[in-house]
Amino acid sequence: MNKDSLIILSILWVVVYFSVASLVLRRRGQAVSRYLFTYGIVAGLGELIQIFVYVDWLDFLGQSFINWLPALGAFILALIFFAVSIEFLEIRFSTQLWIIAGLSWMALILALVSDLVPLSTLMAGPAQRVLILSTILIGWAGLVTTTVVLAGIAYNRARQPLHKNRVIFWMFCLGILAVGDILIYTGLAEIGAFVRIIGIVIAAYVALTHNLIDLLQMGLKSSILLTTTFLAVLVYTGAFLLMQTQFDPSLRLSPVILGTGLALLSVFLVNPLLNLINRGVNRLVFGRSYDPGNIVREFSMGINNIVDLAFLAHTTRDLIIKTFEIERAYLFLVDEEVEDGNSYFRLQFIRENESEPNFDGRLRIDNPVAVFLRKTRLPLTQYDVDYLPSFKLITTDERAWLDALKVDVLVPIFSKNGWIGLLALGPKLSGERFFTADLTLLTTLADQTAVALENARLFSDTIKLNEDLVRAQKALEDANLHLREMDEMKSAFISVVTHELRTPFANMAFSLQLMGLYGCDNLLPEQQEQLGQLNAGVKSARQMVDNLVVLASFLNRQVELSLEPLNLRDVIVDALTPLKDMVKEKGIALQLNIVGELKPIIGDRALLTNAICQLANNAIKFNKSGGKVWVTCWTTSDQICLDIKDTGVGIKAEKLPVLWDTFTQLADPLRRGVE
Repeated sequence: MNKDSLIILSILWVVVYFSVASLVLRRRGQAVSRYLFTYGIVAGLGELIQIFVYVDWLDFLGQSFINWLPALGAFILALIFFAVSIEFLEIRFSTQLWIIAGLSWMALILALVSDLVPLSTLMAGPAQRVLILSTILIGWAGLVTTTVVLAGIAYNRARQPLHKNRVIFWMFCLGILAVGDILIYTGLAEIGAFVRIIGIVIAAYVALTHNLIDLLQMGLKSSILLTTTFLAVLVYTGAFLLMQTQFDPSLRLSPVILGTGLALLSVFLVNPLLNLINRGVNRLVFGRSYDPGNIVREFSMGINNIVDLAFLAHTTRDLIIKTFEIERAYLFLVDEEVEDGNSYFRLQFIRENESEPNFDGRLRIDNPVAVFLRKTRLPLTQYDVDYLPSFKLITTDERAWLDALKVDVLVPIFSKNGWIGLLALGPKLSGERFFTADLTLLTTLADQTAVALENARLFSDTIKLNEDLVRAQKALEDANLHLREMDEMKSAFISVVTHELRTPFANMAFSLQLMGLYGCDNLLPEQQEQLGQLNAGVKSARQMVDNLVVLASFLNRQVELSLEPLNLRDVIVDALTPLKDMVKEKGIALQLNIVGELKPIIGDRALLTNAICQLANNAIKFNKSGGKVWVTCWTTSDQICLDIKDTGVGIKAEKLPVLWDTFTQLADPLRRGVE
């Protein structure tokens, strides 16, 4: 090439390099983009320097130094691409340390090239050139070899096909750049620069593109196309030769007839044979294929009418694993919950048996994974989670949970009630990725699963509710049994205590009676008054004990009623007679009203008398001086009514529901000012 052509090419390469650098600026927040930007700028500057060489602007550097510029540029770019590769492959590697080592090696090369090290005094020109070139090649080979090793490590660590595809792409770029550098080192700088341009453009495509072309699939499809084309040529050639040998030349058939016969042979024999060959080669390369319609139909029939969650999980996982030939499949229930004011999605793993590991997890409601699944309702690949910038905000715990699943794709399950489940699937046993057709089919299967999952969940909730009710009923029965036991113990205690108290009170009453009969003549008036108060107190206490005995007999259901015909008027009079002194002392007007003729009744005189006496006693006790008490009794068509009304402090409405409970006492203000 002449000098003008070389200058034009160099200008073109400068434009390409600077364009690559400007493209990667949109991802300048990533280390890969920063290093790739540096590569484009340095490569563009190198081409500018080459233009300056062509126009003789750098003659002052000396021809020897200028001759080494392409080799030096190749080494510098190899060092930068090494740094790009470390960041792209995400290998834990001391990038700075290697860059320092590379820069030190480059300093050594510059020292040799600029004759700072006096090699000319030590060796002849050719030997000096060999030493300098060897130094450059050793450094370059070390960088390239290390990059290849790191790419191999990244490939082996990659768990998913799409991750491996990125590494393959990068190794492809590395190979192209290495070929370009070799061409430059061998003196073919123009061709090497062109090859390097191809390599860096592909590297920029890989760094900036998320969904890369599947190189392995593209290679396999290309091989299928070539194989099928080769077989088709063989079949058509064989068919044509066969027709020529079978037709008699003496017939002198026209080319039209021969062409028609060949066309008919192709339609009825050759084309079906080629289709069969094409399907066979595809099956051999890509494995078995599936019919989506049949898969959906079989899947729907398989999970139909399943109401047990564990069995549904087993059936769903088994069908999907067999269909896509994958290593594992998990089914999760999804529930929204709130904890410490934060909202989460709780993902409950449905285990087939107790021995299976528990993969329960949870995602924040604003987690990028949860937001994506809820917003799009589409499958999400682990590859997207690992490389898309929108998923970088996932917390460490959430990412650790996703990594622990070791799956390739997450498929959400939605119903009319929202997000109810999640399928976590993969990887494929064949090592292939999940293609668009696979993801579409998985979305359909998730929709089929939604109805069965919701029904099974309702059934499970019903069973759990019934179990909770049974447990609650058992706890209630136990509590009631305990209460009955406590009540019986209380009643027994009251019965024992009251019966035991009767004897000392009887002795005290007998002693007081003797003192009243034979000892009052020798007592002073004050002593006689105190003896009367003591006698009244003992009598009142004895009455309380008798009441407790009656109460205990009722609580123990041991009371025996002495039933007899009664006139309720006489019972009321007998009940009110003991209260005359109390009424007179407090100045209370006690009025008894018997309305009409009272019908005779059958009852226990003692108990009825006691009950009426207690009610009237309370009406008097909690009344004010000068108050009134009305006792009214009347007959209706089928019952006798007794009403006791007073002008006392009364009872608050909220206390009425517990008034008749055993041992209930009202508030102290009600008793203030009374005995």
